[in-house]
Amino acid sequence: SRNHPTPTTKTNKKKKKKTNKKKTSKKKKKTSKKTMRCAKTTTRTATRKDGFGSAMPKREVGAQRFDRGGGGRDVVLAVFDSGVDPRAQGLVDTPDGRAKVKDAIDCTGSGDVDTSHVARADEFGVVRSPRGVALKVHPSWRNPSQAWHVGAKRLYELYAPTTKERAREKRKVRWERAHREAWSQAERDATDVGKDRKKEMVARLEVLRQRRESHVDLGPVLDVVCWHDGAHWRVAVEIDEACAETDAPDRRRLEDDVPMADYPVEHDARTFTSSDACTYCIHVYDEGNVVSVVTDSSAHGTHVAGIAAAHHADAPDMNGVAPSARIVSCKIGDSRLNGMETGVGLARAAIAAVRANVDLVNMSYGEATHTPNAGRFVDVAEQLVRKHDITFVSSAGNEGPALSTVGAPGGTTAAILGVGAWVSAELAAVGHSVREVPPLLDGKDGGIQYTWSSRGPTTDGDVGVDVSAPGGAIAPVPRWSLEKRTLMNGTSMSSPCCCGAIALLIAALKEEGVKASPARIKRIVQATARALGEGAPDATLSSGSGLIDIPAAFEYAMEEEKSDFCAKDAWFEIQVARADGGTPARGIYIRDPSVAFREGDFLVKVVPNVHEEADHLRHRVPMELKVTLKCKEGWVSFPDVLLLTHGGRSFNVRVDPTELGEGLHYTEIQGFDPNTPGPLFKIPITVTVPSIPSDGDGSRIQYSDVPMQAGLVERRFLAVPDGATRAEVTLKTGNFDTSRTYILHIADSKPGKRHTDTSKRHFVTLSPNDAKVFTHAVYPGTTLECTIAQFWGSLGESTVSLEVQFHSMLCSSKSIAIYGPSDMAKVELRTPLLPQELKPDLKLQKLRIPVKPFSHALEPTKGERDLLPDGKRIHFLLLEYKLKLGVAGKVTPILPTINNYVYDGTFEAQMYMVFDTNKRLLAIGDIYPEPVKLAKGTYIVRLMLRHDDPTLLEKYKDHILIFERELEEPISLKCYSRAGNLLTDTDELKSGKMYRGEHRTVFVASPPKDKLPQDAEPGTSLVGKATWTKPTHDSGAATPDSSELIYMVPIKSAVEDEKESSNEAEKKTLSQQLEESLLNATAKFIDDAKLETEEEKVEFLSHVTSILEKYPENIKILSAALEKLVEVGYSGENWERIISVCDSIIACIDADELARYFGTKCVDDGAESTKRKKGFEEKKKALVDALFQKAAAYMERNMYEQFESSFSKLREWEDTEGPKFCMLHAKKEALAENYGLAIKTLNKVIEKPDEQAKKELYQLRQEYFEKLGWVHMVCEESSIILDRFPSSYPLF
Repeated sequence: SRNHPTPTTKTNKKKKKKTNKKKTSKKKKKTSKKTMRCAKTTTRTATRKDGFGSAMPKREVGAQRFDRGGGGRDVVLAVFDSGVDPRAQGLVDTPDGRAKVKDAIDCTGSGDVDTSHVARADEFGVVRSPRGVALKVHPSWRNPSQAWHVGAKRLYELYAPTTKERAREKRKVRWERAHREAWSQAERDATDVGKDRKKEMVARLEVLRQRRESHVDLGPVLDVVCWHDGAHWRVAVEIDEACAETDAPDRRRLEDDVPMADYPVEHDARTFTSSDACTYCIHVYDEGNVVSVVTDSSAHGTHVAGIAAAHHADAPDMNGVAPSARIVSCKIGDSRLNGMETGVGLARAAIAAVRANVDLVNMSYGEATHTPNAGRFVDVAEQLVRKHDITFVSSAGNEGPALSTVGAPGGTTAAILGVGAWVSAELAAVGHSVREVPPLLDGKDGGIQYTWSSRGPTTDGDVGVDVSAPGGAIAPVPRWSLEKRTLMNGTSMSSPCCCGAIALLIAALKEEGVKASPARIKRIVQATARALGEGAPDATLSSGSGLIDIPAAFEYAMEEEKSDFCAKDAWFEIQVARADGGTPARGIYIRDPSVAFREGDFLVKVVPNVHEEADHLRHRVPMELKVTLKCKEGWVSFPDVLLLTHGGRSFNVRVDPTELGEGLHYTEIQGFDPNTPGPLFKIPITVTVPSIPSDGDGSRIQYSDVPMQAGLVERRFLAVPDGATRAEVTLKTGNFDTSRTYILHIADSKPGKRHTDTSKRHFVTLSPNDAKVFTHAVYPGTTLECTIAQFWGSLGESTVSLEVQFHSMLCSSKSIAIYGPSDMAKVELRTPLLPQELKPDLKLQKLRIPVKPFSHALEPTKGERDLLPDGKRIHFLLLEYKLKLGVAGKVTPILPTINNYVYDGTFEAQMYMVFDTNKRLLAIGDIYPEPVKLAKGTYIVRLMLRHDDPTLLEKYKDHILIFERELEEPISLKCYSRAGNLLTDTDELKSGKMYRGEHRTVFVASPPKDKLPQDAEPGTSLVGKATWTKPTHDSGAATPDSSELIYMVPIKSAVEDEKESSNEAEKKTLSQQLEESLLNATAKFIDDAKLETEEEKVEFLSHVTSILEKYPENIKILSAALEKLVEVGYSGENWERIISVCDSIIACIDADELARYFGTKCVDDGAESTKRKKGFEEKKKALVDALFQKAAAYMERNMYEQFESSFSKLREWEDTEGPKFCMLHAKKEALAENYGLAIKTLNKVIEKPDEQAKKELYQLRQEYFEKLGWVHMVCEESSIILDRFPSSYPLF
């Protein structure tokens, strides 16, 4: 969501929301707790005419003086956000008593519970959940089909982070109390035993100590039961606290619950427990197979909804802008991803908005985009607006104050109204509680744009910000926050303020019988907005058309409705192209030096559009607009008039910036029709004329004594010299009284790149006569913007100076590749600007492992929530990958062509989940993959892509997934001045000086073979970075003069493959080949047999009996059968089968021959020796497995003498201290009631980081906890087993 960044914060590019709760950004900014000290000013404090009502801004947009439409009556507003609490203060009901929240939907799937398991109740009314829990249904619950859909979910997965931490603290107190009691008892027991039991007592204390240190609360489990009562789907829940106390305060039994229906049916919303205060409601999908438990992922969505439409009967001054409007909450912030939006959530939200027949959408989420006005979600948003007549309002972003920092979708999408954030004097005084209102806020406009509010234009020339609205409020928050309302600020807040104001306008127009299209609403709102900025060149790019004014908009709309204007509901598409070529655009944006100092000709096309279902004869054929073109600036040439018809018209525009002064210049060509007062369309024209560095050698420029005050923004534009690769920017302060907080925003703008990739915003607090240096990558031939702003809340005047020094270290390649151990890379370096210190630093830091999917499934989705309004069904492609990790480390799954694209991406989903071989979920990610710490072992990664075009998904069924593992130690590569030095490894180049204009060739060696990681197998690559110089000033930042460094691990040669294949044994006859193929196929059949149900087990046993009769002495078949028989279990006759197969394997192996082989030193004499060694090793393994399983089988039946005999023979062949045999050792200790020692034995394997222990070990440990009376640890172990051994993969 879009949250205001607080001073002294650090930016995290993965942050989505753009609000700030009490100056705290939860995901994108880490806020310093240091209190900002402000200088004294003589400015008066804002009067508080409205008391605390000014903290919920309405006066600024004209809402308080607008009495039409009943406060938004009969208007439905969809909130695409983190979810809305329907029981929050002010969001319970409307003034006429209806539910304020008409519907609440989790569009992300993060609250989905898999209830596809269908159970029947026994004679006691008990149904069994998939995890084996007995759930009692109430006899009064009507269920004609007697089919009960059952599932479960961790309650912590439904909580917001704050709620989760609070619940953990409360549960920790109870757990520690029980643990202390167990510890005290163990200590007492230790004092009353003899020496023979002392070791056991010490082990028990050690187990308790380790458990306390490793304790992790996985939280309560929510068991969910769903059924159809003949009229509606019903849901009841049980909360299993997973703790020892039977009377735990938050425990909740199923039979005591009151069943709920889908939220829209009864508008029923509950809290899970009184202590969590977390509101939830439910939706049922896919014929009862999925229950969505709807909660919010943060307080953001409730706050946004409150600004737009809160209704406080007892405190009307705290009402939202449109208190009578209703809300449809569409949660797009996925709880599994800390509230980040996903393509799935966005698509489903759009579908829900159409189904709910909403009038407006507010979306206070967004981020930087590579390509404006393009992408899957942009297409969906266009359909909402253009086809379904839904007005779409969205936040412009909080990435200012530099230009071209608007985010998607709000600031970059033509169909959406993008809103900037403005702060009034009253809001500053009452909402922010500033000590004194800054002078700029008390000026003509009565406020200013927030310093951090994003600015236009977009990279394709559109204005970016359409209008502005107050960007802060004290508004309702969810009940789990334990507050009624709180302060947040950001464009997240300005957007719902604007949206609420438009709800008032729509309601008033409905009251007059006027149905206005979104295009008309947008045009009118812009035409009537109150202009801000007193004609400053960046006024429109900062605040758009100005502050939204609803009374003026209504008056304008009603006047226009009476006119003969024939294009009331048309929207005008602007297409701009340079006459000399270039990328199509939506405005004229002259920025780079190559075009800023010469005239430019542009072909502009204006195309009026109407609704696709509009009648041709009534709306398209008659459309003929006699347009007058106007522009205030003389440096723009264009026609005076334009006869515009439905097909559109083109005309030429010439922009002559040659006489313009340095800095920013903005104007518009506006098209007017005589039948309506405001402009029909605007063609934005933005020109930045950069300064040319002229100091000394033309690489430095300085701006001295720039006067500053709170909220003031100063922009400087510089032409980046040819050859420059970095700029060192020094910000100095003058002589004033106390410290000030500034934003230094250094920004380039490059089409095809996100502004966050080419700009950097620095929040810095400086004392008087202080200085700080910042290093920034630059692009030759572009214009660099250096914007300085004194933070709006940092009081007092000041002066600053800015110095920019350009440096260069040009490398011939941005990607340096080395192919194999004997290869080298030739690199050419150049220093065109200044002498530079050459300090090569070449490091390989990551290993990239490409993996193909081992399975794929392309299927249509189910249910209405994935059915697009145009009737198209969304399809999904599920890909599964197997990663065999040879070295532990941090691993990131990467899809290079798909990741990092959100609103401009192609797919609706790119979510992945990482599992161990037990199906335990280890990590989940989406658009921005993050590293997950993995131990050595095998992992399964499941990836889902979604789109409505299955043919597109089909192309990705073999898509490679890159696993990027961070190396424990980077591998340094050597650099040489001559190729000969590289070959002889002499005179390594470690440092040197390069004069201005010097060209130098250097050679990079391949990494030493012994330094390569052991999992650097053929086909993998090592990547890192090559830097060639260091910053002149020690700014704490790495130099951006760098190149990507790649080392390709070569594949094996054909000769090596032939040599390996020639090691195979002698040529076999056709009969032998047939026999071997049959054996291999039989063994594979046994290995691949699925034994998930009792029916499958019975069928398998019948087949395996026949197989064993056919191959009674084949070790390979016997070993495969033994493994599967153990999987079936030791019950009944199968125990005898296991013993029989073990005996058969033992009988097939000549133990004496085996002993002689392994007791003799073998000399490797080639292929025959290798084959023989392999054969004996396979026999030994089979023998060890048979003895082990035989001993385990005897232990199961408590046949101790037979166990000891088999175990003794096992020890003759294998060291039994390994993890494989720990269960036998543990059971042996348990026979003597040494449960502490038994648990310690199990812990050696269970707690081993690179060991994926079997479920049986956990179950055995739980059994021993119970023997010791440690009930709290028994309950905890149940929770751990459920977490580590789920019965199925979770839903996406």
